[in-house]
Amino acid sequence: MKAHHIVRCMLLFEALKLSAACSGPERTAGQTIVVDSLRVLRGVGDTIDLLSDEPPSISEHGYHAVLLHDPPSGGVAIYDSAGRFLKRVTRRGGGPGEVRNVLSAGFGPGDTLWVLDQPLRLHAYTPPPALEYVRTVQFERITLGRISRFGVLVSGAMRNTAFTPPELIGWDGRLLARFGRAAEMNQADVHMGAVFAIDSTRIWSASSERYEVDEISAGGTLVRRIAPNVEWFRDVERSRQMPWEARPSPQINAISVDDQGLLWVLVRRAHRDWAPDPTLRPSTAGPIAIRGLPSLFQMQRLYETVLEVFDPESGTLIASRTFDGTVFGFGAPRMLAAVGETSEGHVSMHLLQVDLR
Repeated sequence: MKAHHIVRCMLLFEALKLSAACSGPERTAGQTIVVDSLRVLRGVGDTIDLLSDEPPSISEHGYHAVLLHDPPSGGVAIYDSAGRFLKRVTRRGGGPGEVRNVLSAGFGPGDTLWVLDQPLRLHAYTPPPALEYVRTVQFERITLGRISRFGVLVSGAMRNTAFTPPELIGWDGRLLARFGRAAEMNQADVHMGAVFAIDSTRIWSASSERYEVDEISAGGTLVRRIAPNVEWFRDVERSRQMPWEARPSPQINAISVDDQGLLWVLVRRAHRDWAPDPTLRPSTAGPIAIRGLPSLFQMQRLYETVLEVFDPESGTLIASRTFDGTVFGFGAPRMLAAVGETSEGHVSMHLLQVDLR
């Protein structure tokens, strides 16, 4: 790992910890977003390294479940409330409790750990620290999804030639709620939209390519829509080229609703000093193989992240803050997940507490 990459990651973390002092709020709002360092989750050795673009799931008692790189080991890493590594859950294979391709992991009621595996299996484990394998539920309905506190949230699935709307599936595989009707929803929005479950009766759903966030009831009714008139998101030519070749288009990365009912939105967009960087262009090693793909940390300088907070009842913008690099999701309400790097080159995950003043 080159020294300047390590320095870049350190600077990224420090910028986040200091509430993005190098880039102040852009949009007029009544409050300020402040950020404090909470804890760091680190990879362990050569066989346990964290997946760098999936936020952790945090249990009622503060345990963390984080997806691991696959290969070499795959599975899920469990950390305690202080960020100390406890154990790795699951191994690759087709046996009881073994996984082939982990899609999501999270904690349900009573801190039961659930691991969603592809193809179509949901594994249950006892709460930490024991984390003993209990059973596997075989699904018929799920192709892609993520674990929420209330079940498996399916953000959209291809069945025959049609997309289904988002659905909430219970721990036993039964359909609990369907949020909308497929005929009314854009296919790309259903499949690619960022979706966050509030409870079993409603969700907030956002298209990645439009600054619109919808509250949808379990019956499919649009309750309200937050659609801020943001010039840098609205008046932009959508780019399909690689971000080191053409200015990347803004997109909603994640949404969250806190315990006060405030809506938090993460938007990734091109860095204000973006410029083409041919040094990041990978080279081909043959007719198929590609080598030299840029690392996540090399890509950081091409992006910045905007965090905005809304009152969903009125649609009023409460606060806005811009960060260098990519903050990729919410570990919990008012908790951001960012990435760093150990001196050995392993990915580490920084959890950051955000508040309003």
